[in-house]
Amino acid sequence: MPTPISNLHTPDPDELTRLKSEAVVVIYGGKDCSVCQAVTPKIETLIRDEYPRMALAYLDCQGADSAQCAQADIFTLPTVQVWFAGRMFAEFKRVFSIAQLSEAIAKPYQLAAD
Repeated sequence: MPTPISNLHTPDPDELTRLKSEAVVVIYGGKDCSVCQAVTPKIETLIRDEYPRMALAYLDCQGADSAQCAQADIFTLPTVQVWFAGRMFAEFKRVFSIAQLSEAIAKPYQLAAD
């Protein structure tokens, strides 16, 4: 069973920078965003089941993390970013499928594993 959104890891700015230098999927969402509430557990399941060496971070842009979201120029929810070795490999905003996200992760994840 997926972890509720409120229990997902929310990194501080320094930790987020460190995670981006490794491998992380960052979800920028909000408690009042119904799409965010629907897609976040599915993303969590995808990462846990298919990409276990990746970190997963959640920032609440409608709450405590609003300053981090604004600093990252996040103004559309949900926004999902895929980071490997300090580079953003993919970004999805508002309308996307879990299959599209998985496809964007697959190749760089495999290269990082080699």
